[in-house]
Amino acid sequence: MEEYIDKVKSKVTEDWVSSIKKGATLLHPTDTIWGLAAAAFSRKGVESIYRLKGKPQTDPLILLVADSKMLQQYVLNIPPRIETLLDYVERPLTLIYPKVSMLPEYLIHEDGSVAFRITHKKELSDLIRSLNQPIVSTSANMYQEAYATSYFEIDERLKENVDLIYYPPYELELEFNQPSVIASFDENGELDFIRT
Repeated sequence: MEEYIDKVKSKVTEDWVSSIKKGATLLHPTDTIWGLAAAAFSRKGVESIYRLKGKPQTDPLILLVADSKMLQQYVLNIPPRIETLLDYVERPLTLIYPKVSMLPEYLIHEDGSVAFRITHKKELSDLIRSLNQPIVSTSANMYQEAYATSYFEIDERLKENVDLIYYPPYELELEFNQPSVIASFDENGELDFIRT
């Protein structure tokens, strides 16, 4: 970690928030695995994520929000059954929402949908609230390679080329150590699981 000490911080600062809003990329732990993120409303940051990871831009990114109130700013017509699920689900759950608003076109899949997850990692929620916008997040690995459950598993190319690394003063224990469940749903709120 010493070789990247100039970009590693153990807490999010105002300078970081400003840099991320302007397009800086960030390696960070989540409530699932290590992630690579950028501010959702920074096209520069989002394009950097694709470039760093070697991920095709036709492969959409997940948006992380701090809470259900933030989610409702961007998602139209959430079925009551889904709202209830979000209040009680324990394992991290990414849902694909078919109708969204107030998001730039580069975040929206060609079918009009966007995948969102409410993060339950306090430090990450605090960052998102400070940005006052969602972040795009993807696993911290090169495209189609194994995901990282610890900082030391992250590909050195990502560490070298990312702008910022958030590493808390203690080695975060990732509660789930695997990617989130991903599901879509119909108008009645019935789930169709894509990744379990």
